[in-house]
Amino acid sequence: GISLKQLQDLRTQVCSDAGQDAFNKMTMRDICKIISPACQREKKSYALVLNEFGLEAKAFVTHCWDEAFGEFVASLEQAFGCWMNPPPLWICSFA
Repeated sequence: GISLKQLQDLRTQVCSDAGQDAFNKMTMRDICKIISPACQREKKSYALVLNEFGLEAKAFVTHCWDEAFGEFVASLEQAFGCWMNPPPLWICSFA
């Protein structure tokens, strides 16, 4: 799994690198293209690139490939942001 914090960090990094205007147009497909080199280099999913021994996912999250990544993370913040310890998430694009 991947943590909400790790998704927030990815959002921050991509927004910083690409600029706000470009970031606002980025879909889940675009984010997968950005993380793909690290996954190919490590021969691991992005979740395992970030978490060497993995995180046991406690929540299953689905998404639309053409969904804006920023909106996707915002929806997870709305769903899990008030949790004291948000659960690790299983998201196919990062698994």
